[in-house]
Amino acid sequence: MPLETRTSEQGLFGELAASARGVKAGVLPSQDIQDLISTGKIVGRSPILEEQIQPASLDLRVGDMAHRVQASFLPGQHATVEQWISELRMSRVDLTSATVLEKGCVYIVPLLEEVHLPDNMSGKANPKSTTGRLDVFTRLITDYGVEFEHVPPGYKGKLYAEIVPGTFSIRLPAGTRLNQLRFFRGNPLASDTLITELDGREALVYSREDSPVKAQVDRGLRISVNLHSVAPSEIRLQSQEECASDRPQQSEPLLARRVLGSEVPRRRQGTDIGSWRFLHSCIQGTDSSASRLRGRDGSV
Repeated sequence: MPLETRTSEQGLFGELAASARGVKAGVLPSQDIQDLISTGKIVGRSPILEEQIQPASLDLRVGDMAHRVQASFLPGQHATVEQWISELRMSRVDLTSATVLEKGCVYIVPLLEEVHLPDNMSGKANPKSTTGRLDVFTRLITDYGVEFEHVPPGYKGKLYAEIVPGTFSIRLPAGTRLNQLRFFRGNPLASDTLITELDGREALVYSREDSPVKAQVDRGLRISVNLHSVAPSEIRLQSQEECASDRPQQSEPLLARRVLGSEVPRRRQGTDIGSWRFLHSCIQGTDSSASRLRGRDGSV
């Protein structure tokens, strides 16, 4: 049902409204998200539904048109998403009819919601848990964006979702909710000083031998994955077919034969980008398949 205007005392969870509304810094609760909607800072091309508002996030809905593009992209500081779509578009897909998004293909979908944030407010998006379980890769893009899943402070404009079906092709009706957006007021992130102090009291990083080591703190504590083997041939990327079946096959990898000793090519064709994305999802641990990266002995 469409969102109804409520008083500041009610909110969506009346018993929490008095203490939760109007946080000075941090993640906004549902009451503040409702205020953003009521004041026009969040608007929709169709009325925003009450069930879209979660305790600390807003579910985002796909619009009625998807654009199949050659490859994933970020628009950068000097371009809009629509400008890149016009350059890379292969076809349009009408989401109001019974159409299918093909697995391994990259689609850009304008969302029904757009935001007009004040200068002290930003957003961070992530896929809904159901989306991950279906192995549908999706992330948020904004105009002039240089980072996925991030809505910069003071952003005013449209929101877009990049969507790549992984294991199988999917039907995606208009209005489907794949992403959710959290809103932040101020800068609630812990400073490097606080992280360093915490590392001094309680070790945050351990070596391969399970011994504590000094944390390398620089604008936060970052985590990365390093693939390493004794011989270059011991690590390879599997093809999408191998990833989907989770069974070792003899088919040639689509993206690269070797990781070590050569740079992984990132060409603009959809198959190459799709294969890279399978590697990316494996590194992030977003897929249950443990055989996406294998050594000769079957280890990951």
